[in-house]
Amino acid sequence: MNYLSHYYLFYPTEKPAFVTGLILPDITRTTHKKFRLKVNFDELPTIFKELEEGVHHHFKTDLIFHKASFFKEHTAAIKGIAKQQQLDAFNKYLFFFAHLVFEMMIDKILMKQHPTLVDSFYTCLLNTDRQLIEKYLHHKNKNQYLNQFNTLYTLFLERQFLRNYIKPNGLEKAVLYVFNQTTKLNITIDAIQLSNFFKATELYLQPFVEHIFSTVQKQLNHQA
Repeated sequence: MNYLSHYYLFYPTEKPAFVTGLILPDITRTTHKKFRLKVNFDELPTIFKELEEGVHHHFKTDLIFHKASFFKEHTAAIKGIAKQQQLDAFNKYLFFFAHLVFEMMIDKILMKQHPTLVDSFYTCLLNTDRQLIEKYLHHKNKNQYLNQFNTLYTLFLERQFLRNYIKPNGLEKAVLYVFNQTTKLNITIDAIQLSNFFKATELYLQPFVEHIFSTVQKQLNHQA
């Protein structure tokens, strides 16, 4: 699941540190591939409780999402759309590309359906004490990555790049950037061809978004 999708499952919430925890595993992993968080409530000081709860629910919702039958179904459908649009450049990476598009496209659809969602999301992040986050990561013995993390997280908050998803060609650029950064490739696609693919994918996914979140929410409630 992408950033806003993690947040939307618990929206609205008045727990900024919890919201920050929901996205923290993705931020740390982007900082460095070895910078991975684990949940351990037993040894955790009370001041970190909301952050840790957010991190915990990040992993829970990711697991539910990726194990759900809809994940396989919609990823396969997006692969099919990519083949129809002759996006052959992705070749053996087509599943990964479809996976990225699926998760990031949901965030775009959420922003269009709920215009204030992204404002509320960033407000929660900005209202979380940065020193609390640093102390939390220090407690997790991740000091070697703190400088890198602080640089990346500051940019994440300042640029608020999720807003670009609903701008013309914004999501296309974001997906290609993540894809190329992850695979270390430098794939470029004809802009019109790529735009047609994203339009077709958005039209395909729109009717399923409510069902996707209700399915995940039911599983979360069942596990509570």
